[in-house]
Amino acid sequence: MSRPSIKIIVLWAVYICSAVYIHAVPVHIAVPALGEGMQRLKQWTPLVAYLEQECDLDIELIVTRDNRVIREGLESKNFDLAFIDPFWFSSWRETLPLLPLVQSEVIGKSERTVMLVVHRDSIFRTLKDLKNRRVAFTLENESAAGFYIPLAMMISRGINPFEYFKESVFAETFVSILKSVAFGKLDAGFITSNVYSNDKNKHLTGVLRVIASSDPLPQWVLVSRKNLDLGKISKLENTLSGLSSTEEGRNLLKETGFSGFIPADAERLSVMEKYNAASK
Repeated sequence: MSRPSIKIIVLWAVYICSAVYIHAVPVHIAVPALGEGMQRLKQWTPLVAYLEQECDLDIELIVTRDNRVIREGLESKNFDLAFIDPFWFSSWRETLPLLPLVQSEVIGKSERTVMLVVHRDSIFRTLKDLKNRRVAFTLENESAAGFYIPLAMMISRGINPFEYFKESVFAETFVSILKSVAFGKLDAGFITSNVYSNDKNKHLTGVLRVIASSDPLPQWVLVSRKNLDLGKISKLENTLSGLSSTEEGRNLLKETGFSGFIPADAERLSVMEKYNAASK
């Protein structure tokens, strides 16, 4: 065999090995547990399996203990994408180059509100009535919808909740807050409209009354590092956005608890900026 032929074969072998190596590099998607690790894992595992098949990607799902780990992972480039509350996108994007890809829909809605609820038979009608009362949040210094947005809501009304309320209770989940207020163990608590509107919670929400609400806020968003391969980003974005258009996709969405994904809109996400500023 001539030397040129040997050279061509060697180069071709190198190309094939390189292509296999490049394809084998996984895409890392991080989601925060925030007290609901198993729920997040159950929610995303079938979705990741579908994305791997449809996008021809090797995807590794990481369920992290908190949002700080996600930020550090994106900064260090150990994580490629993350599913986060838009509050964190608003907070991080000035110092961390992120690209919003798709926004989730829950119960057919791309927006939700944060609500302060009391028992319907209570004497509480306004925020003033809750002075020196026991009010529940979720996950201090960690949850956007359960801590930072309620904090911003109170501050914008001239109230420091940690001085105003007799006790600020921090629960693991919104459902536990819902139950505590419904059963009279707490005077009030902050939950989201996703929880309030869930049919599974009707027996609880039927005895509650909403006395304060945030503006409509975008549901959680999938973001990527800006320097991630555009081909991978496009595949993921198009596949997620198209899920609700097929029977297979709709069945998958039902299994995961989402009702759809839509392209992320920077203007829609910008509503978080005022809550981010107020909570500091």
